Amino acid sequence: MIKVTAPEADVPKTGDSSHMLLWIILAASMTVIGSGILVNEYVQKKKRK
Repeated sequence: MIKVTAPEADVPKTGDSSHMLLWIILAASMTVIGSGILVNEYVQKKKRK
């Protein structure tokens, strides 16, 4: 009996060890902070009138 096995895929390593979740959380928090600043500026401008 002859058993044939497929060779293992030779996947190259890219060296990318960054944590994607960290960058997503950072981008989301910057968006929330930026939106808060814009809303605050809008409210302050309305109060001055």
